Amino acid sequence: MEMETPRPATGAGSPAAAPSEDKPNGPAVAATLAAGIGTLVLGILTTLSEASEGVADFLNWSDRVGPLSGKTSLAVIAFLLSWGGIHMALREREVEWRPVITTTIVMVAIALLLTFPPFFQLFKSD
Repeated sequence: MEMETPRPATGAGSPAAAPSEDKPNGPAVAATLAAGIGTLVLGILTTLSEASEGVADFLNWSDRVGPLSGKTSLAVIAFLLSWGGIHMALREREVEWRPVITTTIVMVAIALLLTFPPFFQLFKSD
């Protein structure tokens, strides 16, 4: 008894029947880089708010939440603005993924360090 090898579908709606025009990856690259930028901004603001009472007061947009309200809001704003700007710049372009992923990983790693309590408490203002 011989087994048949599966063949790719070629009917309407199958991937083989779809046109072979590829979309540029610029918009996806923009979202990826913007995520790194947003996390980095959150990390920077976390450390700055520990280092400076003035920054902590500025970021205290809600008394119930404290400086976290300003940190997260500004990080989201940074994400959205950078996503929009990078998207506009790269929307028609094909970009190599390796440097994008590397850059994003580095930004996220730095952000994680900056939000790690034993690190940011080194800069605590008295």
